Amino acid sequence: MRRIGKRVAQADRKDLKGLMSEWDHKNLQYLVAFYEKAYPGVISYHAVQARKEVEPIMKQKTSKKNDLALSKRMSMPKDLLLEIKRGYPNIISDRGQFEQFLRWFPVFDLWTKQ
Repeated sequence: MRRIGKRVAQADRKDLKGLMSEWDHKNLQYLVAFYEKAYPGVISYHAVQARKEVEPIMKQKTSKKNDLALSKRMSMPKDLLLEIKRGYPNIISDRGQFEQFLRWFPVFDLWTKQ
């Protein structure tokens, strides 16, 4: 599989933080499309299953979206996530990058209606 992103060994700390560029967007689009071709329907299957789990929580009037754990915000196949984290190690831990990624790929966002 083609390597994505900057190799972590060659990156500075400042390269790993902050918002991603348009090059990163194209790079991630390529990876997600490649994964979808290799494993058709797996991404949507994960999203449907995770939405079934999160839906009762979202319907509660007492809970707020901010109270939900990060694992209840996004659903993605584990091998795809590991491949993305290989090129973008802060994509989950950096809130800005995480929000930007979910804007670019709303299929992974459990809080948006599909």
